[in-house]
Amino acid sequence: MTVGAFGVAAAVGGGDLAAESGYDFITSWAGLGSRRPFLAAAMTVFLLSMAGIPPTGGFFGKYLIFQAAVQSKQWMLAIVGSLNAVIAAYYYLSVILTMWFKEPDGELAAPAPLPLRSPSCCRSPSPRSFTSASRPAPSSAC
Repeated sequence: MTVGAFGVAAAVGGGDLAAESGYDFITSWAGLGSRRPFLAAAMTVFLLSMAGIPPTGGFFGKYLIFQAAVQSKQWMLAIVGSLNAVIAAYYYLSVILTMWFKEPDGELAAPAPLPLRSPSCCRSPSPRSFTSASRPAPSSAC
């Protein structure tokens, strides 16, 4: 969840600090749903999971932690954890609403293009790699 959210933040930022600065404010995420809908959808799933909304993995994690706290009669831990979860859900949902339903205020930098090439580990070898053309030519100066 967290790694995915940071991955989306890095993809939105494009890695160019000068061109894509300002993503540390919630308002700078405005309009992401219309500019880059796949990244906004991924960020929405990650934020809903961190908020603990069912049926995400974050919900099951929080449910099991709170269940263990109640079974061990640690009521204060369960109460403080529940209040913390509500505060976090409010923050995460405000980011989701900003991404999908608010228009950006000013001119935003153009999104960084995604690479169109697949990683080298996923590419099939070229036909030249199996032929004699890939070997260096013998030198004729003997």
